[in-house]
Amino acid sequence: MKKKITLVFLSFLLVSFSNSLLAEIDHDKNPKYEDENEKEEGPFPHAKLHLNLLKKKHYAPMPVELDASGPRAKKGKTIVLYEFDFGDGSGKIQQAQSSIKHTYEILENIKEKKIVVKIRVQDSDGKWSKQKNKTLELKQIPDPGENGKKTVAGIDLDENGIRDDIDRLINFQFKNLTVLQRQALRQYAVRTQTELTNSKNKTAIVNLWQTDRSTRCLAARMGMEESFAAEKIIETAYLNTDERALASVDVGKQLAGESTYYNTRPSEYIKHCKDQF
Repeated sequence: MKKKITLVFLSFLLVSFSNSLLAEIDHDKNPKYEDENEKEEGPFPHAKLHLNLLKKKHYAPMPVELDASGPRAKKGKTIVLYEFDFGDGSGKIQQAQSSIKHTYEILENIKEKKIVVKIRVQDSDGKWSKQKNKTLELKQIPDPGENGKKTVAGIDLDENGIRDDIDRLINFQFKNLTVLQRQALRQYAVRTQTELTNSKNKTAIVNLWQTDRSTRCLAARMGMEESFAAEKIIETAYLNTDERALASVDVGKQLAGESTYYNTRPSEYIKHCKDQF
């Protein structure tokens, strides 16, 4: 009797496992075109959206990759167009690629900001999906105050290579510039910060001056006269303590007698822009 019950139970398990396996195989045949999804999300196509933050901490400026890969289309149709709405007033972009990078900034003196990022997709029949939204929460870099003046390096909460007081300066004093012009200013600010924090390292300073082209990027984005004026503002802000001013003097000593000349045509200056901030 006990043996019979055991055999019946094993037979039941075997049938259940077989049905489960068949269901899984059928599901995997075409996971993008399930009728259940159309019932849940409405008619095809269906959009997807992921926000990949390209910086460790949620402080602006924040470079973000908007990834809309994996949308669903009706069987026999394809996704041909992606429409990204960045949600920050910079407009919409339509393209055939499923991902795009965008830098979010906070140019007002506020603590934080919520931005609604939107995506929709179009299929090969010309039908648009419903809009898919994601909320991005950004924080303004706080004023470091006197604590930010205790060392040459200062405070850099978002770890982007720029002192927080300089980040705030670029956000507020240069808020009327374009996004790309502020990107160029940040590139130049990283160069200045690197100089001051390595002021006693001759090899590092000479190598920086021989390889860094941030001033060329700034000139390409702003023009020669405007870029010189902006550089002066950044430099003055960087040298706001005696210790930092002395570090700047040390940088000059490391460059004494060194050749740091480089020849680039003005038409090629733009290639020196990195735009990763």
